Amino acid sequence: MATRASPRLRPKSWIKAALTTLQNEGIEQVRVERLAKNLGVTKGSFYWHFKDRQHLLDGLLDYWFHTMTETVFFVARRFQGEPRERMHAVVEDITRRERTGYDLAVRAWARNDAKAAAAVRDIDNQRLAFLRKLFEDMGFDHHEADQRARLLYGYILGDATSFNKPSRQQRVDLIHRHVELLADPTR
Repeated sequence: MATRASPRLRPKSWIKAALTTLQNEGIEQVRVERLAKNLGVTKGSFYWHFKDRQHLLDGLLDYWFHTMTETVFFVARRFQGEPRERMHAVVEDITRRERTGYDLAVRAWARNDAKAAAAVRDIDNQRLAFLRKLFEDMGFDHHEADQRARLLYGYILGDATSFNKPSRQQRVDLIHRHVELLADPTR
């Protein structure tokens, strides 16, 4: 075990370790001493980057938003094509890169933590608004776009929490089929 912090250890290393622990063992196990031991550094390394555990947890929520949500928005914005093609690019990115991989763990944490619950609500609202806008860009009115966005979002979250998942390629194929069904104005 190291006696002093590695100069290469950054806040992101602590956050990633916390996220892995959250996913595998729950929020109760996201503790400074435990993370330091897992990372092979002293607790002093933690306090070099974070003022306390809550600061780490806030960083964890920010990281979850950035890597699992904001990057999806970026993919859609940089994609040049018709709205339906943008939707396909977005859902494929979400599925292939497992962008909902930590959602179940974060949502479990949010059940008993007001700050995490507020973050989840905010992120859900942003994700739904984003999907709604894509459906509106396809020509659906606001109400219809909202309903379709909620159906797609529910499917994506359900897929993320399923313990009986088909292969990733099968999941990509299924999500594309769902987009085609929801993008069809006759349905």
